[in-house]
Amino acid sequence: MVRVLPGISAYFVDIGRSRNAFLSFADLPSEHYGELQPGKEILVQVIKGELPDKACRVSANISLSGRYTVLLPFHRRQAVSRKIDNPEEKRRLKELAKRLVDDIGDKVGIIMRTASEGRSEEEIRKDFESLYKLWLELKEKAERLSAPVLLYRDFALHIRLARDVFDESFDSFVVDNETYYNELRTYLKRIAPHLASRVSYFKSEKELLFDFYGVNDDPNELFTRKVWLPSGGFLIIDYAEAMTVIDVNSGSYTESMHVYIEAGLRFLARPEITVFEVGFGSGLNALLSLV
Repeated sequence: MVRVLPGISAYFVDIGRSRNAFLSFADLPSEHYGELQPGKEILVQVIKGELPDKACRVSANISLSGRYTVLLPFHRRQAVSRKIDNPEEKRRLKELAKRLVDDIGDKVGIIMRTASEGRSEEEIRKDFESLYKLWLELKEKAERLSAPVLLYRDFALHIRLARDVFDESFDSFVVDNETYYNELRTYLKRIAPHLASRVSYFKSEKELLFDFYGVNDDPNELFTRKVWLPSGGFLIIDYAEAMTVIDVNSGSYTESMHVYIEAGLRFLARPEITVFEVGFGSGLNALLSLV
């Protein structure tokens, strides 16, 4: 811990990078409240990477993810994924979560991930106990080594995708890197043997994987400044540091205010959009009259 800034309810922590990491008071376990002073060592986890103009953000509320469970060392929370709808399965997993925590005899929390639905107690227990073993190893290293030091790095992206996303709903997991292909099959044979055969290796000297499946088409369209609307109007999207400005233009459609209403409703339908600006006062008034 290098600085305490009560005015913004935050600390700055030296994690061995050129820029100190940002730690919000909200990301502290309750046992740390009021005891952190410059010079004190604390165990943190990066939750948001460093940007060119911003330090990375860290949290002292450590969480370790497995395929079926998440271990929360500083919480006593026991929860089941909201995506599991079956009441009987929810009840089974809640009871299992309590047994798992009781059996290790430690004051930790656990979250049953969506992938735990329908899995046997043996599979889930093995996953959770491996996370708890990892946590004990991290604690031992933290006590033995001097800060700042890296104690643990999560899996590479392709393995995290296999752990967190890839399940029976997918027909295949296609990669164009032979090393990744072998690592994925080895990992899945260990945690989900029935999925290992769905990993396939794409090898072509004529075409890239993303081009073959047309994956590059949509991302390229997402980053265009000008976006055409079905009505014939279009949007111009510009970015500033603190806002995104969206200018609505009628384009070839001049018969009514429909283009402004169409654009506005498209954005209002997205819950993450809270503020936007529509060009031309009359268009804005037409939109606001519908809200």
